[in-house]
Amino acid sequence: MNLYLLERTDDIGYDEFDSIIVAAPTEQAACAIPPDCGHWMDCRWLPKERWDEGLTLTVTLIGTTHYPAGTVVHESFNAG
Repeated sequence: MNLYLLERTDDIGYDEFDSIIVAAPTEQAACAIPPDCGHWMDCRWLPKERWDEGLTLTVTLIGTTHYPAGTVVHESFNAG
């Protein structure tokens, strides 16, 4: 399984995710994985049902992993 770094290149405000690292078989599959949000009450990469609208992302293959597809390995949250 590949590891991809997804970084936002659009305007990033407070209380929004600016990047995530995910396990996925392809770049296209990686782009379909939203941040996990975990314990964040009002997490925004954007709301999960439309998380990829209005975003500009760069996607970089950074390695391989034993984690299954869809795993969010790391998130960077721009807290305000």
